[in-house]
Amino acid sequence: MMRFPRTAEQQASKLMDRLPPRSRFIIPYALLSLLTPLLVSPDIFSLFNYSVLEGLLHFAGLSLVAAIIYFALLQAAGRMQAGTVRPRSAFWIASLAILGQAAVIRFGLAVVNVLSESPEAHRFGDSFADQFAIPFAACALVLSLLLGSQMALIAALIVALFTGLMLMNSSGMVIALYALTSSIIAIYRVERYRTRNTITRAILGIGLVNVVMSLAILLIANRALTWHLAFESVFMGLLGALITAGIASVVTPVYESAFGVLTDMKLLELSNADNPLLRQLAIRTPGTHHHSSVVATLAEAAAKAIGANALLARIGCLYHDVGKMAAPRMYIENQQGLQNPHDRVDPLDSVRIITGHVRRGIKMAQEAGLPPQIIDFIPQHHGTRVLSYFYHKARTQAEARGETVNIDDFRYPGPKPQSKEAAILMLSDGAEASVRSLEEPTPENIRLILDKIINNVIQDGQFDECHITLKEISAIREALVNTLIGIYHQRISYPGFNPPGENKDSGEAPNQSSEAKADLNGDTTNLHRTDSGPQESSPQQAHAQRR
Repeated sequence: MMRFPRTAEQQASKLMDRLPPRSRFIIPYALLSLLTPLLVSPDIFSLFNYSVLEGLLHFAGLSLVAAIIYFALLQAAGRMQAGTVRPRSAFWIASLAILGQAAVIRFGLAVVNVLSESPEAHRFGDSFADQFAIPFAACALVLSLLLGSQMALIAALIVALFTGLMLMNSSGMVIALYALTSSIIAIYRVERYRTRNTITRAILGIGLVNVVMSLAILLIANRALTWHLAFESVFMGLLGALITAGIASVVTPVYESAFGVLTDMKLLELSNADNPLLRQLAIRTPGTHHHSSVVATLAEAAAKAIGANALLARIGCLYHDVGKMAAPRMYIENQQGLQNPHDRVDPLDSVRIITGHVRRGIKMAQEAGLPPQIIDFIPQHHGTRVLSYFYHKARTQAEARGETVNIDDFRYPGPKPQSKEAAILMLSDGAEASVRSLEEPTPENIRLILDKIINNVIQDGQFDECHITLKEISAIREALVNTLIGIYHQRISYPGFNPPGENKDSGEAPNQSSEAKADLNGDTTNLHRTDSGPQESSPQQAHAQRR
């Protein structure tokens, strides 16, 4: 990709940094509103056919219309429900795509006008049908892949309006209708950008609709329908679909890279187990890797329950604890039954070690080139919660000395969850760790401990900065409970494979088999001790130590 010389790029960056944030938006916005009239005017040179005053008024009127349209687009971007693209970025992606689409349509109409005035071209067919080859749906297809159907549909309406303004003749309305129909089909043929042949599948639908609409428009425009004209219209409609595919294939990766858009295709690439960061996580911290995989399953189910981005939530879970690779043995899921190092460490030092995995995780994720949307999960899934186990341990020690401790010294640095997906990860992370600490993970116990975790998170104000409702939290709770019940399902025992001393009867009760399995895995609560010796830990304490 071509780049500016480094010195010029640095100078431009310094110049933009000196401008106030509002000016950095207003200046490009004004340029966008001024460039649009040059493209959507019925004749790009018609502005010079007026007197100076008339030309200025005409240009000012078109600029005002463009500014209003782009302002409406900005408001729509602010209400867009896409967890991977910020509203301001979504606006610039959509507006530049619309401007580029207008330029493509202007170029296509210019080519059609040249062909209409060429005697040689008339021998091959009617120039009216040549308009069907213009890729009107390219903008809608690209935005549907990057931003979703909501923004793509709004952009399709704007493109159709601009198309009508460019023509301003008897055929302007029908061609605008052709552009709108082709764009709508392009949008709804693309459900999710999860495979490389997504564009190919969309083009099949666009081509079919272009064929039908081209014939319909010939009838609407009262054209003498002959076999030659019908064949030419069908051919041009299919050609337009192919050109649309070509433009979308080239432009989509450019937008994805330039604006940092996190598409489903990119997320699926990040889920590959051969990713260096995930591979190292599995090798160096197998317990954390397994924990992350289970949390990903929980978060995906919960995200689907409330209509959030399930794929984003799942991938965020896979990477949320990568910072633990710096000191695997300091986290209970990687201790493999060995002595807990925190038994010999001051509680405040333990807190610094535990919370340090957030800082290290962010650094490792940045060095690995993970998208910012994934890196955000690392600090946000803890929020500013208290490490309860170490806080209670420090308070007990301080009370014995007649001292007090500050609870804020035992909090994670934050920030609190900023998205629904991050909130889901916070609940899923706590749910998996706490349920694993239960001696008897029965459905009743699972539901009880999840209620306690969720209530504590809400009372602690961890969801104050993300737009999640109590109804959605209730749906998340049910999804987590159902998924955890499925994970910790009961199994019958197999004769001859029971631990020594256990009932070997194949008719053993399911709950006895579960207890035997717990004995084989080891009682994780024995790892949670204070300096005064072993003591029984509650599930909440086990959860805090695990984190």
